[in-house]
Amino acid sequence: ASGGLGCIKVPNPNDARFGDMSLYLRTQVEELSLATWHSDEALFLEKERRSEERLKRAERKRLMTKGTLEEKLAAHGQTGPHAGKRTRKGRKAAGGGSGGGGGG
Repeated sequence: ASGGLGCIKVPNPNDARFGDMSLYLRTQVEELSLATWHSDEALFLEKERRSEERLKRAERKRLMTKGTLEEKLAAHGQTGPHAGKRTRKGRKAAGGGSGGGGGG
C-alpha cells in the first residue's frame, strides 16, 4: 500500500451475499486525518461545518416538500412578486426571448 490506508477484508457478518467489509486500523486513520487537517481543532471545526451543512440541506428539503408556498419558493431560491409564476405555455417566466422557438 503506497501512501494509502491499509485495510483488512472480512466477510460481511450481516449477510454473506453482501460485499466484504474493509476494516481500517484506527492509528492509520488518525495519522491521515492529522496530516490532512493539521490539528484536532481543525478536524473538529470541519466536522461541525459538515454537520451544519447537512442540517441545512435537510431543512431545505423539508421545506420544499412540506412547507408553505412561501417557504417552498424560498427554499428553491425564488423570491419576489413574480416567483413561481408561469407563462401560458407552462414555462417559467423569464425575461427576453422571442418565444417562437424557430429561427428564420
